[in-house]
Amino acid sequence: AQQELVRRSLAAHYHEQIVERIHAIRYEFGLLFFEVDTQRGRETFMMPWRYDRAEDYGEKGKVLLDALDNRYIIPDVESLPPADQRCFANYIYW
Repeated sequence: AQQELVRRSLAAHYHEQIVERIHAIRYEFGLLFFEVDTQRGRETFMMPWRYDRAEDYGEKGKVLLDALDNRYIIPDVESLPPADQRCFANYIYW
């Protein structure tokens, strides 16, 4: 029971989402504004547009670190629909 309480507390304070779709990305003021679907539903977040904010995740994935250091994981960029891949590659090309 105590372990379950600790797990719930950690889940509430640690923000890590799996990105399933990318609906839009826009650039403004040195930030990228994302509108995505995650396992929790539609979410928006902002990320500084810098090389160190998108890290490799396995062979084909990316981890995006938002302005608050929350993680948004795309396990396999190539598994996204083609339009989502193009939208993503317009901004994250490294």
